[in-house]
Amino acid sequence: MPLHKDDIYKSRNSPKFLERTKKLKAHLVKIRIIGHKLENAIFINIIKELQIGK
Repeated sequence: MPLHKDDIYKSRNSPKFLERTKKLKAHLVKIRIIGHKLENAIFINIIKELQIGK
């Protein structure tokens, strides 16, 4: 049986759903920050290697 739009809306506003999305968003932010740190570290290492190579 398909859900009505109202039912979907209600379930999306349920505390459990909101809590889950909050946790997921926090997780994504953490992953993004780690990714940026890794990118920066790799970039710095490349620059160092180039400077040593001169």
